[in-house]
Amino acid sequence: MVQAEPNRAKQPRTYRISGLDLPDVTDNTFANGIKCHIIPTTTEPVCRIDWVFNSGMGSSENPMIPIFTATMLKEGCKGKTSAQIADELDSKGASLTTSVGVYQTVITLVCLRRHVEVLMPLVQQVLFTPSFPSDKLALLVEREKYEFEARQKKVNYVAAQLLREAIYGQNHPYSLHKEPGYYKVSSADLDRFHNRNYRSTNCYIVLSGNADIALSELIEAFFGQEAWNQGSIIKTLRPLFLLSQNYKIKSSFGDSLQTGIAMGAPTVNINDPDYYAVKTLVTALGGYFGSRLNMSIREDKGYTYDIDAKLTSFSDKANFSIHTRTANEVVAEAVCAIKEEVVRIADKKMPASEFETVRNVLINQINRSFENPLYVADSYLALQAKGKDFDFYKNFYDYLNNTNTENLRSAAEQYLQGQMYEVIAGK
Repeated sequence: MVQAEPNRAKQPRTYRISGLDLPDVTDNTFANGIKCHIIPTTTEPVCRIDWVFNSGMGSSENPMIPIFTATMLKEGCKGKTSAQIADELDSKGASLTTSVGVYQTVITLVCLRRHVEVLMPLVQQVLFTPSFPSDKLALLVEREKYEFEARQKKVNYVAAQLLREAIYGQNHPYSLHKEPGYYKVSSADLDRFHNRNYRSTNCYIVLSGNADIALSELIEAFFGQEAWNQGSIIKTLRPLFLLSQNYKIKSSFGDSLQTGIAMGAPTVNINDPDYYAVKTLVTALGGYFGSRLNMSIREDKGYTYDIDAKLTSFSDKANFSIHTRTANEVVAEAVCAIKEEVVRIADKKMPASEFETVRNVLINQINRSFENPLYVADSYLALQAKGKDFDFYKNFYDYLNNTNTENLRSAAEQYLQGQMYEVIAGK
């Protein structure tokens, strides 16, 4: 049978994505009070275990101390060197990684289900009795200082950094800035932070992959019977938000061939009912390749190779931002064109065809959060850090199916038309 050639001149039919298949989450509480969230995402014999500590960069006056503390956990513990820790993990085909956010630190073990029990004593040693060897710390600090200095030479990074500082305040945990003095840390600093924050009273656990109540009971035998690293948590007071009164910020790079542009302003956070509308609008502006900013600034005017808009939300604050790099000669024109697109999105209703595209982009983003069974936990942890669960996605999906373009235009008028910060980093 000869298969007919496809008609390339005829656009294929498009179909609306209908429904979301959200994972079930079962909660269990260990004898020592630790909450355990179980998310079964696959029947394959592999699982992921996350120990989540409610302490991060915002839990220390020096944000590098929480980062170095987590990074150094695998560099040695009581009775084991970093090489021995690595060998034990490698022998079981397991990985142990760390991630530090603003107010959360996550230690993640990925391994075959049958190896969990034999690996738990090792994880206990790593979490409970790290040694923070000074020679390993010195190497880590030097590497991080080099990367810090390299980032300070990138116009796009500096522009983004200065924008966040303008919105939240210099050295606030929500800003991106890191003082050079932050890299002057000692093993004793890490040990103090570990003792104060890596405790059962400051921890919850998430099980995903091939996960069930039996796995939860196994983890409880090692981490949930008694309180560990006891004592009161010493929390650092969150600094005040200090909005800059300077809306035009310039950082000079004398020999730069390009200029970084970052523009944005505070907006509603993830707990506000209008968050979904702002997220949709920011996506329409610059959240995908065919967005308004891409078509105008990149395709039509040729000012840049890349431009994006995004919405960054914490539990209590949020901002939208636009980022790009241009030739030094067209900075003023690019800034003007960006402003025109921000104004235009509130001037008249979004065409139905554009809204359908944006809707599909957002729903595809939601669905991609669940396509890899071992990455589902990442979405859950990000939501938990902001006091949310998977219902956030269900509510977002319902919003996208029930809102209309006049509601979006009204939201754009209310939330995107205030004064924006304009940061220029370049020649």
